[in-house]
Amino acid sequence: MIKSVLKKHSDQIELAFIYGSMARGEEIATSDVDVMIVGKLKLSDFVSALKRAEKSLDREINPTIFSPKEFALKASKGDSFVKTVCEGEKIFLKGNPDELAALVE
Repeated sequence: MIKSVLKKHSDQIELAFIYGSMARGEEIATSDVDVMIVGKLKLSDFVSALKRAEKSLDREINPTIFSPKEFALKASKGDSFVKTVCEGEKIFLKGNPDELAALVE
C-alpha cells in the first residue's frame, strides 16, 4: 500500500524504505510505520494518499523526508538519527542498500 503511494512520485524519489520496529519484525498492533524518503518532494505532495494508506493499514504512517543533499550532509556529519536509521534494519520500497551506501559515502 505504501509502495503504491510512493510509486506515483517515483520520479522524485531516490530512496524510500521502512525502518524501525516494522523493519525489525518487532511491531505490535499499535506500532506505526516509519518511512524514510530521500528525494525532491514535499510531504504536501502526497499527504492525502498517505492518509488513505493509514486507514487501509489501520496504522499511523510517519514519513521522514530529506533531499538527497540534506541526507548526505547529515550522514557525513554523523547525525545520530540518520546514523541509527542507516545502521538499522530496512525494508526498501525504492532503491537498495548499495544506493543508500553510495548516498552516504
